[in-house]
Amino acid sequence: VDDPERAAMQRARRRVVSWWLDEDGMLALYATLPPEEGRLVLTAIESAVVRAAAGRADVVDAEASAPPAQSDPRPEGDACIEGPAEHPHGARRADALVRICERWLDDAAAAAPAGTAPAELVVHIDAGTLTGADTGGRCHLEGGPAISVSAARRLGCDSTLVTVLEREGVPLDVGRSRRLLSGRMRRLLQLRDHGCRYPGCTVPAADAEGHHVVHWVDGGSTELANLVSLCRFHHHRHHDGAFRIVATHPDAHAGFRFETADGRPIGASLAEQPSGP
Repeated sequence: VDDPERAAMQRARRRVVSWWLDEDGMLALYATLPPEEGRLVLTAIESAVVRAAAGRADVVDAEASAPPAQSDPRPEGDACIEGPAEHPHGARRADALVRICERWLDDAAAAAPAGTAPAELVVHIDAGTLTGADTGGRCHLEGGPAISVSAARRLGCDSTLVTVLEREGVPLDVGRSRRLLSGRMRRLLQLRDHGCRYPGCTVPAADAEGHHVVHWVDGGSTELANLVSLCRFHHHRHHDGAFRIVATHPDAHAGFRFETADGRPIGASLAEQPSGP
């Protein structure tokens, strides 16, 4: 048996985190950590997975009593649209890792001295590309690979936006930043929805994102009646075109109808019931 002190020194020499981009732009991470640090990282990820998967009794009860949908809501060849129960555990861990990093950046920004530029995820996208008027424009991460327009629109649903005026690729002016969802609006949205509104989803409000039913770039307002809570998984799925969301009431306590891309209902009786007071 090796001497514990000698083993600890050997582990310290191997301690590393590295990353690279695959050919399709996906980030690959590699980490070698001592047992105690590795356990800390794994515990944090699994804790975030459990938090996101924590159920809501009101949704479970409503789902159990709701009549079945008139047709199978899953598009052919898609096994994930039903919700997190069928989401592979590895993908849940990926969601958890991203969530942990987001929380750390939020805390760091809150604690940073006034005037300090925060760490930001910057997307360069031409206005015409964002609206769909120009399919050949730019859409890429700052210093990174291209991303889809649907991903850029999803990021713009619930974020701080800074407009930059450019001419022939040269920045001329930077506009004032604005957060689409204020703290007050986010709190009202969480109180009304309690969590992800996708039928049967159990992700709680604190881990859900604010989605514009009519996207802000298409003229949709940042008002409660045009906002709905979606977990990260279903937010991705919606912007990828897997399903549609239709507001069924014009007021702030809106109900929403969820449909597959071809118009079939997804748990309509549950989704249309306003969950707020």
